[in-house]
Amino acid sequence: MEGRSTALTAATAGTAPIMKKKEKKKQKETSASSPSPIIVITRHGERADGDFPPPTGTTTGEDASVTTTAEQRSFPPPSKMTGWKHGDPSLTERAYDEARDVFVPKFIAQCTSATANSVAVSPSLLSVTIHVSPFLRTLQTAAAILEGFAQYNNNRRKQTTIPGTAAAAPRVVVRCVEIDPAVCEIFGPPTIKGSAVDGVGPKLQANPVGILLGRNDDDHNANSTADTTLLDDVMDASSITSSSSASLPVFGETAESAYARFRARFEEIADAAASSSASSSTSGGDVVAAVTLIVTHGDAINAVMTRLHPERIVYNVDFLASVYFTSTQQQQQPVGGDAQEDDDAAAVAEESKKKWKAEAASGVDWIS
Repeated sequence: MEGRSTALTAATAGTAPIMKKKEKKKQKETSASSPSPIIVITRHGERADGDFPPPTGTTTGEDASVTTTAEQRSFPPPSKMTGWKHGDPSLTERAYDEARDVFVPKFIAQCTSATANSVAVSPSLLSVTIHVSPFLRTLQTAAAILEGFAQYNNNRRKQTTIPGTAAAAPRVVVRCVEIDPAVCEIFGPPTIKGSAVDGVGPKLQANPVGILLGRNDDDHNANSTADTTLLDDVMDASSITSSSSASLPVFGETAESAYARFRARFEEIADAAASSSASSSTSGGDVVAAVTLIVTHGDAINAVMTRLHPERIVYNVDFLASVYFTSTQQQQQPVGGDAQEDDDAAAVAEESKKKWKAEAASGVDWIS
């Protein structure tokens, strides 16, 4: 049966369901005080080197090649970006706007809804940790999202509820942004277009921190200070770090190796999210939702989805597609210790699949 997910219902069509009093009494105290952590995996926005139809009014292939070049579609002009023509394309300007103006409201609404489903009350704060691939298009997507968070925080002073719902609008704070090579694109041909000579792979951005902080050119060195005024209400610029535990794969990586890498990194990120969920509620009674956002590539979403839901065959992942995972650990029973070692190993592997489930998805097509 074909399944294109449109599960963002709470985010777009109404309030999150409210639990009855009897149902609340059945909840464990730990569950009530600690919302289930949320992990969101998102593909970058539309890349400028993709296949595009000719613009309106274009009649010949020659005209189309002149008026729809990747350079003209890019954001910003590739002459300002290190490595743009070496397998590391920019977003289109439209994609940047969509990440800021369309993705962010859906993200906030869905995370608010998922938290309300978990503890029967909407969060007052979304505490977000971001992992982002070091490719230009993912860095720009994350930069647009950060800008969207800043705009949202500013607007919530005037609009106290999430548009289209009765849920109170939570504040968004970004705790950390990690530039994470372990969630990068499959590092080899033919996935990476226009690879650098000598088989060393694409030349990635020299100043990824500047890109994340809204600096759209790479003419400044990594020690320069970017204008962070817009983001002051969302994050501290010093919270942007590079992963200390991961490096880019050796160029020529196979799809199979990359899928194993995606899955292993997701499990590491998920374990960290689960271990920190105990601090998801403040002493004053305000509910704080811990959200981990992974800004990555389409194959990473495919790899994780088919790992956690092996009954699904993913065949399409759109630009800015997202899957929202929530923890199911509280519902899982511990694996027994009386079986044979081989059976135990299989049970543990199977158990790891059950720790997280896809709560909602958008832009992902699968057959199940």
